[in-house]
Amino acid sequence: TLCDELEARGQLKDVGAAAYITQLINSVPSAIHVVAYGRIVEQAAIRRRLLGAAGDIAKLAYQDEEDIEQTIEAAEQALFGVSQRRITRDLSPIQDVIKSVQRQL
Repeated sequence: TLCDELEARGQLKDVGAAAYITQLINSVPSAIHVVAYGRIVEQAAIRRRLLGAAGDIAKLAYQDEEDIEQTIEAAEQALFGVSQRRITRDLSPIQDVIKSVQRQL
């Protein structure tokens, strides 16, 4: 193991001992949590798109020369654009993706 090799070289204490190596191993994200991490990334992306749409809507609201109905329509389209990207019909289940990658290896 890594700890055995470091101990044989006399370097285990230099790197923080076996407890630190174990802590590193336990803190590294693993494939087991890939779905949860994927959801976190997806939610962050949606929030960024919402913030972008909110900024666009704010700019529209300050444009007095536009007809209010056109402004509302543009604001709805900006928000609709965010929700449209959430449609999952083009996504594949992670199990299918993993199987495909394993076949390619």
